[in-house]
Amino acid sequence: MLSKLVDFFWRVYSHFKTIEIKFFYHRHVYLKGKEYFRPYFKIVYAGGSLTIGEKCFFNSGCKITMMGQVVIGSNCLFGENVRIYDHNHRFASKELISKQGMSIGKVTIGNNCWIGTNAIILKGANIGNHCVIGAGCVISGDIPDNTIVKFSNSSIVTMPIENKG
Repeated sequence: MLSKLVDFFWRVYSHFKTIEIKFFYHRHVYLKGKEYFRPYFKIVYAGGSLTIGEKCFFNSGCKITMMGQVVIGSNCLFGENVRIYDHNHRFASKELISKQGMSIGKVTIGNNCWIGTNAIILKGANIGNHCVIGAGCVISGDIPDNTIVKFSNSSIVTMPIENKG
């Protein structure tokens, strides 16, 4: 009985979070339907746009900060405290970094991806379909379809996903 009550609570919370997002960000955030948001999910809007595909799940503490474009495919799962940034500070000159402005780009996450707890997805990331990004990984480049990315002995290892039936 308690588990059904807890499940009902999270569904109601997620429903109201979806309404909040559509109300406050309706011109910049596009939700395709049936998204599920846990507490402390946050969007930081500083320009740009966000598209979230159908049936995506965002666990507690996820945050998307956008100045350019973030596109998330359908059926994606995000672990706790995942961060997505489509921009970065410029730092090439000797001027104060805070005075150099931002470099703005795009982040793309394909369909049916699992992004593990505390992963950070940075500007320029292009994650293919059916990928798993391990907990704590930092991603900023191309990840081909059907790839697992994980930490192993202080280095990042990528390997293809083997279809086991």
